Amino acid sequence: MRASRPEPDCPIEVALAAVSGRWTTLELRERGLLSVERRRGLPVRTRCTLTGGGRALRPLLIELYATGEALLAQAHCTES
Repeated sequence: MRASRPEPDCPIEVALAAVSGRWTTLELRERGLLSVERRRGLPVRTRCTLTGGGRALRPLLIELYATGEALLAQAHCTES
C-alpha cells in the first residue's frame, strides 16, 4: 500500500517527521521496509509493521517509536 502522506497517529512517523520530514516514511514504504495498515474504529488507528527487509532497522525504529510516543504525549498535554 502506498500512502500519499504520513499517518499523523503513527509514533514512528511522528518521530521521523520531527527529525527529517514526511518524505522519510514514504521512502521507507516505497523501499519495502515498512508497511502501514489503517484500522477501522473511532479513533482510527494506524499500525506500522516492519517487512522482512526492514527488520535490520529494528533497533533504530524502536528508538524512533519511543521518541514519537513521547512527542505525541507532549502534544496531547499541550492541547489540554
